[in-house]
Amino acid sequence: TATFTPTPEPTTTPIPEPLQPPEPGVRIAISELQMLASLLTGLTAVLVLSLVIGQKLQADRSQQVGWSLWGLAGALLLYNYFGLGLPGTAVFANLGSWGGLFTTLFGGVIGIALYWVSNWGLYVKRET
Repeated sequence: TATFTPTPEPTTTPIPEPLQPPEPGVRIAISELQMLASLLTGLTAVLVLSLVIGQKLQADRSQQVGWSLWGLAGALLLYNYFGLGLPGTAVFANLGSWGGLFTTLFGGVIGIALYWVSNWGLYVKRET
């Protein structure tokens, strides 16, 4: 004889609501903000240094602009080298955001020195 077993009723499974993606936004870490502040501080210091040197040497406006541009270019080039983590930047990387300030200042001094060397004839002629 066959026994009748009732078929179990299917239970409804709750469907979870889809998660909403988070709102897009700009999130800047404090260390990145400190690095930006050190970059801007270094660029300002290089600009002031180049203008002071131009004034001390009684250079005309075009030479003062040259001092400033070469200083800023040197500062930004060395900062980019540091920021990309290229060889030789591990010393500055250990300094954190201070590394950004030091590389900016050092690069600016190199740029100013290169401008001095490239225009050495102008200053030698002026003094004689």
